[in-house]
Amino acid sequence: MNTRMRRAAVAVAATAMAVSLAACGSAKESGDKTKESGGAKKGDAIKIGLLLPENQTARYEKFDKPLIEKKVSELTNGKGQVVYANAKQDATTQTQQVDTMITNKVDALIVDAVDSKAIAGAVKKA
Repeated sequence: MNTRMRRAAVAVAATAMAVSLAACGSAKESGDKTKESGGAKKGDAIKIGLLLPENQTARYEKFDKPLIEKKVSELTNGKGQVVYANAKQDATTQTQQVDTMITNKVDALIVDAVDSKAIAGAVKKA
């Protein structure tokens, strides 16, 4: 039960983070200064890395992933891209997936960790 609660909390936090990142502000309202400073504005094309822990629980593939993809699309006017990877319950695989996302220069990561201690170094690197 503790693992289920932790994963639910991580999923909620990840979704909230994705929504917050994608809605970083409207450049039209701020005189388009966000573009000059390198910040993202609503409607910009951004890449979000989505790393889920396993595919045995229907929730991840049928609920979380589509919800996050839909919200990113809405907040970026269809210009946002979700780059998805599933660790299939392997912490080493998930660490490699984080490294790949960093190499591919995603703008943000949403991670539901297989093992929070094992992934800590990769998250700090990101």
